[in-house]
Amino acid sequence: MADYPYFPDIAGLSYPLREPFYKPKIRTEFENGVVQSRNRFTRGRKRFSLKWEKMPFDDCQTLQAFFDERGAKPFYWTHPLTEKRYTCIFSDDEFDPSVVELDFYDLTVNIEEL
Repeated sequence: MADYPYFPDIAGLSYPLREPFYKPKIRTEFENGVVQSRNRFTRGRKRFSLKWEKMPFDDCQTLQAFFDERGAKPFYWTHPLTEKRYTCIFSDDEFDPSVVELDFYDLTVNIEEL
C-alpha cells in the first residue's frame, strides 16, 4: 500500500459538506422506446465538496501549495464527522479562491475518492 501525504489541516470548514456518491451507468434507448441500462463500473466513488468561508490568507497559501504540489496525485483526506480516511485526488483543474475581505478568502475545493 502506498504512503501518501495527508490533506492539510485547515480549520474552519463550512457546512453543509456535500458528499455525493458517484456511480455512472450506461444507458441505451431503442427505437421502440425501450431503455436498457447497466452500471458502468462495479463500484461507486464518493465525491466531496469542501468549502471555507473567510479562510485566512496563510491557510489559503498552504492549500494552494498542496494543490500545486499534488496535481493529479493521490493524498489522504479524513472525513471530519466519521473520521474515515479516504484516498482522494483533486477533481478540479483550477484553484479558485475569492477575496472577500483583506487577507480572507472564500474557497470551494472538490475532491473524489479513488
